Amino acid sequence: MNTLPTINVDTLKTWIDHNQAIVIDVREDDEFKEAHIQGAIHLPLSRFSPLQLPEIQDKKLVIQCLGGKRSAMACQLILSTVPDQEVYNLEGGISSWVNAGFPVTR
Repeated sequence: MNTLPTINVDTLKTWIDHNQAIVIDVREDDEFKEAHIQGAIHLPLSRFSPLQLPEIQDKKLVIQCLGGKRSAMACQLILSTVPDQEVYNLEGGISSWVNAGFPVTR
């Protein structure tokens, strides 16, 4: 089994600032409402299907959750359905994003 490509929050921040990423937040409804990365698309893992993903053109697909475990599961689901999809797991999830001092929407 291949290792999932991961990125850190600094890389994601750069990609977002340059409009190079689509962020999918796979946390549950209450977690998403509490705080999320601005512009993130909410697709909870409990109801997740790779078929729900938006069409991606010239952007990187980044999956995030609270700490990185659920997003890794979502990445595996995506790759099992669309093996050639370029997808990245956010290392440390939104917890790392917040700890780095990056903004969230509430």
